[in-house]
Amino acid sequence: MKDVLWLTLAGVLLFFSTLWIRPLGNPDEGRYAEIPTEMLQSGDWVTPRLNGVLYFEKPPMVYWTQAIAIQCLGENHVAYRFSSALFALLGVLATYLAGRAMWGRRTGLLAAGILATSVLYFGLSQIIILDMAVSGVLSFALLSFWVGRTQTGGRRRWLFWLAYACMALAVLTKGLIGMLIPGAILFLWSLLLNRWKEWKQYYLFSGFLIFFVIALPWHLLATLRNPGFAWFYFVNEHFLRYLTTAHSRVQPFWFFFVIAAVGFIPWIFFMPQALKNAPSAKNRDSVLFLSIWAVFVLFFFSLSQSKLIPYILPMFCPLALLLGRQLDALFDDLRKVLLGFWLTSALFTLLALAGQWVLEQIHHPITPDYLPLFRLTQGVLLIAAVFIGLESYRGLYKRALAGVFVGMAMIGLIGGPLFGCFQRPSTRACAEFLKTHRTSDAHVFQFYDYYQDFPVYLGEMTGVALHFPEEQSYGLSLEPQPSRHLSEDTFWPVWRTQKIYGLIEKERFDAFAERSQAKKLFEDENFVVFSND
Repeated sequence: MKDVLWLTLAGVLLFFSTLWIRPLGNPDEGRYAEIPTEMLQSGDWVTPRLNGVLYFEKPPMVYWTQAIAIQCLGENHVAYRFSSALFALLGVLATYLAGRAMWGRRTGLLAAGILATSVLYFGLSQIIILDMAVSGVLSFALLSFWVGRTQTGGRRRWLFWLAYACMALAVLTKGLIGMLIPGAILFLWSLLLNRWKEWKQYYLFSGFLIFFVIALPWHLLATLRNPGFAWFYFVNEHFLRYLTTAHSRVQPFWFFFVIAAVGFIPWIFFMPQALKNAPSAKNRDSVLFLSIWAVFVLFFFSLSQSKLIPYILPMFCPLALLLGRQLDALFDDLRKVLLGFWLTSALFTLLALAGQWVLEQIHHPITPDYLPLFRLTQGVLLIAAVFIGLESYRGLYKRALAGVFVGMAMIGLIGGPLFGCFQRPSTRACAEFLKTHRTSDAHVFQFYDYYQDFPVYLGEMTGVALHFPEEQSYGLSLEPQPSRHLSEDTFWPVWRTQKIYGLIEKERFDAFAERSQAKKLFEDENFVVFSND
């Protein structure tokens, strides 16, 4: 229990410390902050709404956890991002507990540290996104199943029941993949090792009863309350998203192979030598199970016609466990993974010296607000690079390994807020201006686009003018809202007869003002707030 306590404290420090710094990113963070906020305001925890419009693209478990966090902590960035950080922490704890059960305490600690400090896993723990939650509960499901196989009596039964419950929670987080992915992995493992007879000992009847008791009620309620939900949610958002390019997220087949390698930095540098030089595992069944898990997730999403970077996250837990086992086996002879230390040191040095230039080349320059933090991050990178390189040169490989862990953690803590440089511009300043200057009888509209963070910071739903939010087309088809979604034909009569405040991109304001005689009230680097009075 001491390990769990210390890992929890370290995880809280790593994942939660800087959640408050950055403004919400558009579109994902704004969207996933607004939906639970509206749930709390409406009291309807069954039907998700985005800016007042029905929104059925995803099931509600993350919205529920965020709504609870908002209710407890208030409307702030920590509460909005609480869910991702929480599930990241739970995933790390599950990895430790499983690694300890499979190969011992040191494997568990190494695997937990590897997972927590891999680039993509840490990065997604800082963003409001559903994939961290589904990765966490899928990891709990599969690891509970695997560890449960080796137990007896009540402990075995409870671990299997936990696995079924976590599968149901995964379905409530991201849909049918919550049962498809673990089901397919267990099927392939049974097929390869001819373990079909074991399924009789998997508590199938009571397990599926638990699964349906948790997963089914929301789906039934959503279907009963919202005609058309079942087709849109199951067909459009599951089968058509996977099998067709309708959602315009097309990437080549090899896309996730690159993302997995880059996302597992710096630990990907240790994998080749660790796999080559470590002695054979005592528990080969576990190695095969984890390998099937990682490979299946990689190929399953690579075959999809819709690809986004976070989809691949569920393969990082088994990768961390496999590498943790290998490093544990080599712990007294880490010279055999020397290449990993040198490549990590070289990468840190390169990022420190050339990172700013690279960001400028890809049109993400460091803004003045973030420059001091970037300089501090450069310093941490250089210190870590020198320490890791020097200690590995001196043959002090355990100290060098500790340097990798501590260096990555410090880079995450100090450099994590730099994610703000890669976000679409925030509307927070404009929303705060409007909250203190608008009149109560006026309507607020966004023009030519829908900025998902604007209703969150404004504290109320907004209208959208001269733009049709494509992702809300299904909800708008069920509940047309002509007074809040204005086309070219319906906008101008409203503009001439009602008091309106507007938000518009700065580069579009002059052309719009020529047509409308709009009066500028406030501007920042990216947006203008105006009115017709």
